[in-house]
Amino acid sequence: MIQDGMKKIKEFQKRKLQMEQELGDVSTKNTEHRENLNKMEFKFFQEKVWSSQMILVGSGR
Repeated sequence: MIQDGMKKIKEFQKRKLQMEQELGDVSTKNTEHRENLNKMEFKFFQEKVWSSQMILVGSGR
């Protein structure tokens, strides 16, 4: 009876550790995704500003 309880506790601890590691991996990937998205949005914004400036220069304004 006690041995069964101890076995279940050890199994739970193993599963808990595995789930925490998986959660850490997901969190890291989410952070990397957000960083990449921010870089792409910034690059897009820079290209839009540059494009707008070229249009203004080309139209003689």
